[in-house]
Amino acid sequence: MSTRETSPEIAALAGRILAAGNPLDNDQVVLAVLEGLAEANTGRQAQEALKTMFQPYFDNMLSLAGSCLSQAEDDEDGAPRIALTAKVDWEKIVNAIIGAFEGGSTYWLRGADYTYTPEGVVRKPAYAETDFWAKGGKMKLSYDNPDSPGDSEKASKEVGLLEIREGLRSMAAESLSHFNDLLNENDDAITHDVFIQHVLFSEVVYG
Repeated sequence: MSTRETSPEIAALAGRILAAGNPLDNDQVVLAVLEGLAEANTGRQAQEALKTMFQPYFDNMLSLAGSCLSQAEDDEDGAPRIALTAKVDWEKIVNAIIGAFEGGSTYWLRGADYTYTPEGVVRKPAYAETDFWAKGGKMKLSYDNPDSPGDSEKASKEVGLLEIREGLRSMAAESLSHFNDLLNENDDAITHDVFIQHVLFSEVVYG
């Protein structure tokens, strides 16, 4: 958790949203944000406030939506689905990314280019640093097109924090044994390959 002091602008906007009433009421949230932006002195203050406030809001919405779907859906045989919550440490995630980039996925992953590097990230390669991903770093991954095997033209997708989170959810739902290996530090090159495929495709496409 960061110990950086919260700016008055962010604190004021946070208080405004909480005071608006129900944080799940979109109209109330939008009204509170608009009022806060109108009082912001600079665009940077407004941007910082929005980024800080809306990230946990959207995270909560994704968790709530996933929970509701899990509770509402049953398998075809009538067996109930349940939602499971697990914390995956950044060290394990970054280790899986390194393993995929440098070994496990090199048979189909052809390139990884930086599209955004957060300020203060100095380690080389940056993708091996926790702060790169935790602070919103992004990379464009190029890979063999699964829809056109043998095609010389590669497909690509930008990945960042959101794709990693969704990939972990997908991995837990569709590749549970590999997810457990990642969680319990019993991971290997195959685990890392499955992980990065879920980040990109929400399923295992290669191998």
